[in-house]
Amino acid sequence: MRVRDGRVYGADGKFRDRDICIENGRYAPESTDGREVNASGLYVIPALTDIHMYGCLGHTLMDADEEALQRMAEYEAGHGIANFVLSTAAAPYPELRAAMERGASYEKRQGAYLKGLRLEGPFSSEAQAGAMNTAYLYEPDGQMVTKLGEAAGGLLRIVDAAPELPGALSMISGLREEYRFSIGHTACGYETAVLGIQSGVSLITNLYEDMPPML
Repeated sequence: MRVRDGRVYGADGKFRDRDICIENGRYAPESTDGREVNASGLYVIPALTDIHMYGCLGHTLMDADEEALQRMAEYEAGHGIANFVLSTAAAPYPELRAAMERGASYEKRQGAYLKGLRLEGPFSSEAQAGAMNTAYLYEPDGQMVTKLGEAAGGLLRIVDAAPELPGALSMISGLREEYRFSIGHTACGYETAVLGIQSGVSLITNLYEDMPPML
């Protein structure tokens, strides 16, 4: 397939007017199938990866069955997303485990690829819980994360935590080689955030949202 006359994003971070060719899902010097797409007036970028999605079309990871997950995958693909990571919410442990198991058992038929699951909610600060149900907040627990990771069949990729909570820094440092950790739903100050990063945090969720004001 040849995509003609679009403004194509390059490896140098700049857009340039040119054609691109795709063969078997990969960029190629030429196209051999005769298909063409007119991208005149449009920007052409690589498909995106959505790492923070709760759900869509009336469903979330916490309640989705196989068909709902398939519809989510199709919805994401229709909006330029090739890969996505589904997030949990704060919930009782059995519901979190069931969500992990649903994600692990999902088999894509078409649409975007479900590339991971995200544990968000349980390790939130009560002061900055946002939409999370504060009845189901837990102190950070590495064993809990490990068990949920096992239930996810290796699909658990990201864990959110407020680093000021008891046990958060030790959980992060102990599991930093297995999961990506993100600061989120936190009331911590700068110094504690730095400690979190030094312990292994590499992401920040909802920066300046569900956090106290700076002034």
